[in-house]
Amino acid sequence: MRFERLTQEECTKGISRRRFIQIAAQVTTAAGMARTSVASFADSTASASVRDTRPNVLFIAIDDMSTNVSAFADPAVKTPHMEALARRGVAFDYAYCQFPLCNPSRTSVMTGLRPETSGVLTNDVYWRDRIPHALDLAQHFADHGYDTVAVGKITHMRQRRNRGAGWTRVIRAGGLSDGQRGRGRELDGMLQDAIRAGRKPPPNAWYYQWGPSGLDGVNMVDGWFAAQASRFLGESHPKPFFLAVGFHNPHLPFTAPDRFFDMYPPASVPIPQVPQGNAEGLPSFVRNAIPKDLAGRKLTPELVRTLNRAYRACCSHVDACIGQVLEALKKNKLEKNTMVVLWSDHGFLLGEHGMWGKNCLFEEACRVPLILAVPEGDFASGQRCGALVELVDLFPTLSELCVLPIPETLEGTSLVPLLRDPKRSGRRAAFSVAKRGNTMGRSIRTKEWRYTEYTDGSAELYDCRTPTATSTNQVHKSERRDIVAQLQTLLHAGFKVK
Repeated sequence: MRFERLTQEECTKGISRRRFIQIAAQVTTAAGMARTSVASFADSTASASVRDTRPNVLFIAIDDMSTNVSAFADPAVKTPHMEALARRGVAFDYAYCQFPLCNPSRTSVMTGLRPETSGVLTNDVYWRDRIPHALDLAQHFADHGYDTVAVGKITHMRQRRNRGAGWTRVIRAGGLSDGQRGRGRELDGMLQDAIRAGRKPPPNAWYYQWGPSGLDGVNMVDGWFAAQASRFLGESHPKPFFLAVGFHNPHLPFTAPDRFFDMYPPASVPIPQVPQGNAEGLPSFVRNAIPKDLAGRKLTPELVRTLNRAYRACCSHVDACIGQVLEALKKNKLEKNTMVVLWSDHGFLLGEHGMWGKNCLFEEACRVPLILAVPEGDFASGQRCGALVELVDLFPTLSELCVLPIPETLEGTSLVPLLRDPKRSGRRAAFSVAKRGNTMGRSIRTKEWRYTEYTDGSAELYDCRTPTATSTNQVHKSERRDIVAQLQTLLHAGFKVK
């Protein structure tokens, strides 16, 4: 079927409601997914323009946030604005990234392709260099008349972010000094250790800092991003917009305004417990990545508690920044015609399994926060969805919701049926991969199990039915042979098996 596209004149001056619905019908018929409530976005007059009839998208990306926040699994880590957003839409309790590392994960989200398809498996590859002709999410919306605006970190390769990426406008944090990025006072960490000892700081030492920043608002990078996004929302919008806002917290460095540290007295922060002998049952891929120290310091219980406290403060800080953007959406009366998507590129380990960071295939690294709030139509609000979903599903989901054609190359599945009925069953398994050196790991998460295979022949099996069981690798237990065989079959069959 040949799709009719809007002309340049129509994009500028608007189209009639009849013309809009005619094009929408062609798209939904070709995709085989009828969006029955699309008319709810349309103006009641016969001459409604494009900006009146098509929904805006607010696309919020968070860096390194796990599900251990109050909007999901841990009520002690306060994220009230994320909770409020969940009450407006659907929170997906079992959402998974396709690669627990920034660049591969974000490339997967923006292209709708899985990492092994795109070939982006590290942080030092720009996706356009691997798949130059691939369509990305921003370009898709721009091609269909949307104003696409990026604020902050959306893709990983910042220096090339605007090359072929589809943004009509990119807003960076270039105006902030180092002090405004979080060195407002003497922090703690690798940089300070080197300076005090009179040594040249090692590469990336700036990242390995933590503590109250002594700064607030636009003087910190995420506050600045929130202000820029809020300013955009206060402008006039002759066209529908796709506004992507990418926040840095809780990514390293673990610095945030003092008031967020005050929310977490040190004694209230628990220390993750690692079972004795845990490392003995792990494949070498994982065992070799367990740090002997952290940022040049011995991993004492005090340091573990300090870093967990700092991470919590950063989570609450970015939540406040999210709240600022959502308030601007409401203040400018855009809530009723703007769908909000909130996601994190991957999780983060803070001592669980003895691990720190990401790029591993544990549950804590692969499971992510995901919330979608669609304001109009027959969509659920204030409900939680227990189905297994993946970040690669966002591209087809937003395409369907905004009545854009769904490219045949996409490797995810639209979540629209789950937005209408969150109690529906989802896919059989979520798929994630990771790579360290020459070893590749491939993992699936079913409702009950996480099974992982590595190219060196090793494997892991974790029982996800109880929290304590997720710490013990059960792949070699004789009573799990049948389970392992079933999961091997499912893993090797690949993501296309429903």
